[in-house]
Amino acid sequence: MKRVLIISTSPRKNGNSDSLCQKVAESAKGAGAEVEFIRTSDYDLHPCTACNGCIKTEDKCVIKDDMPVILDKMIKSDVIVMATPLYYFSLSAQIKIVIDRTYSCYIKDKNPLENKKWYLIITAETTEKSDLKTAVDSFKGFLRCVPGSTLQDVLYGTGTSISGKANSDKYFGQAEKMGKDAAAE
Repeated sequence: MKRVLIISTSPRKNGNSDSLCQKVAESAKGAGAEVEFIRTSDYDLHPCTACNGCIKTEDKCVIKDDMPVILDKMIKSDVIVMATPLYYFSLSAQIKIVIDRTYSCYIKDKNPLENKKWYLIITAETTEKSDLKTAVDSFKGFLRCVPGSTLQDVLYGTGTSISGKANSDKYFGQAEKMGKDAAAE
């Protein structure tokens, strides 16, 4: 049974990112995966300070917050789905905090996030899919630092600035497929 972790990094609870994450979760569960859905807004998270404390403490981040809980969930998962709203044509600060705080894994001889399957959900006001390219490329840049990890698919939730706009057959259909695919990985 695949373990799928779904992380919504939107600061807005029950918005478009959360709606699509919930649909992915339902679909993955229905396809037989063990699924956990979390929201970063429910955790106390702080940005990396580039102090290199994790190097001095043998791969443990010295910032005292909830990131170790999230990181443990990521490490124990086979598949990770991350969702972010698009802010100024880039990834949100909330998803960047999670990405940047995985640095303590990066410096290890063997990164515990290696060889995972990744999915990305981006919700955005813009209706142009091409406007999301910078954000997707940034996420791919993160995965280039995690050996063996692959971005399996991206759900482009364009034209979804109003909360609830992603609750359409079009996006829910894509989210259901993503959940089934994640469970099959």
